[in-house]
Amino acid sequence: MINADNDQLIKDKSFLDLTDLARARAGVGCNQFSFKVTADHTYHIALENVAATEMYCQHAATNESVFTKVLPLINKYQVVGNTLKLFDKDNVLLLAATAALQCNNR
Repeated sequence: MINADNDQLIKDKSFLDLTDLARARAGVGCNQFSFKVTADHTYHIALENVAATEMYCQHAATNESVFTKVLPLINKYQVVGNTLKLFDKDNVLLLAATAALQCNNR
């Protein structure tokens, strides 16, 4: 994520869950975020109605502050393999999230 401590994001097991666009979820260290996602086939995306729990965790405070500021700027998306990239209206990369690959050995 732009302007964030990405090592801390990994350590905190940060996530972005877009499986239900009406109730998408994210976490970047301490609090849980929820929001509605609207996306279309022209790669435009909007995150609306953002809500978050309100706990204070010193180790996550900076990243959560950045995440809160980044969400309303997201305007475009791109999927490359198992990575989702989110950009602002000027095509500046704001956030990249990589899905964990799962293997089912049956």
